[in-house]
Amino acid sequence: MIVSLKGAKVNQQLSLRDWLKASPFKGSVTSLASFLNIPPKTVEDWVYGRYRPSPRSKMRLFLLTGLSCYEPSSLAERQALHEVRAEQDGESDQMIQRLLNSLDNVMSELDFFRYCTATEREKLRKRLDGRHIAYISNLLQLLLNEERFQTWLEMDHLNIPLGGRARRHD
Repeated sequence: MIVSLKGAKVNQQLSLRDWLKASPFKGSVTSLASFLNIPPKTVEDWVYGRYRPSPRSKMRLFLLTGLSCYEPSSLAERQALHEVRAEQDGESDQMIQRLLNSLDNVMSELDFFRYCTATEREKLRKRLDGRHIAYISNLLQLLLNEERFQTWLEMDHLNIPLGGRARRHD
């Protein structure tokens, strides 16, 4: 679990349900469940207050949401928090290495097009989707600046039409 909104402006009094609505998961229990690798029914039970998460799941939610209702309140939860953080550090290191390997592969493949014919480059242009390139390029640039990245996260859930009026996804 790598996503963290702790840097974002989070109201500590929010419920998980409120947090989920304003999160990058855009209110989707299924998306949150998939991210946590937990059955959707279990996450739905937490969101609607039918059941409480286990100490380990509670600490995963605390690290993800920053909500005070999930702060560790017992020795078992503090130990679980330590374990979850260690696990996340390992996951993060693995993801970073996979991303760096992928970028190396993409750069190597792109070098082919640097030295090929104009016809070959035209074939590539016809198959590329500019939206994907723009998204990847912008996201990589945002990842280099945490403040800009957090602003983007906050703005990501807004739908701003060409007329300039913002409409919130709620």
